[in-house]
Amino acid sequence: MATLSALFLLSTVVGVLGFPNGPPLAQCPGMIPAGHGPSNAIGPPPYNITTSALNYSVGSTLDVTISSDNGTIFKGFFLQARRIEPGSDMNVAIGTFSDIPTGTQTLDCNLIPNSAWGHSNNENKTSITANWNAPLQAEGDIAFRATIVSGVPNLTFYWTDVMSLTVDGPPRATDVPMTTSGVTAVKASALLAVFVSMGAYLTSTF
Repeated sequence: MATLSALFLLSTVVGVLGFPNGPPLAQCPGMIPAGHGPSNAIGPPPYNITTSALNYSVGSTLDVTISSDNGTIFKGFFLQARRIEPGSDMNVAIGTFSDIPTGTQTLDCNLIPNSAWGHSNNENKTSITANWNAPLQAEGDIAFRATIVSGVPNLTFYWTDVMSLTVDGPPRATDVPMTTSGVTAVKASALLAVFVSMGAYLTSTF
């Protein structure tokens, strides 16, 4: 009986604390909490991800905030910026985080320093803000995606795929279409090259 009581107490402690020091790097791609089991959370998440602007430019900085409805607490979170355009790699963290508050930390997902943001303790939180720094190359439209752990009544109460609104960005180089004017310009350049070559030929012949 004592052994069962000890095991129950241990499972309760683990259930409440989970990973109090932050999300493991192994969870970077799927952002599913390790060791939490299936989620018992019901209904839409009582949390919001907001940004200081709904567009970004290369090298710009945005404020990103996780906040709760009606003071609902959360103990853990894992946040990344992700591409959202079909055909792009939507499982890679984009940009970096800085100016993070106490009780949180940056993580190096995809071997990119500071490319994700998460908790570093399991204290109660209701609102936190950090800076997100856009990369120095265009990455297209993005959104901020998070897993947020309420931790109440235990660690099985969490929400995945909590999303911000779309943040518009400059199109990736591979996504830039050839415009009609661009096609026309290419054709005109090609024709000009042909006429120049013909002129040179005629001059040399006659």
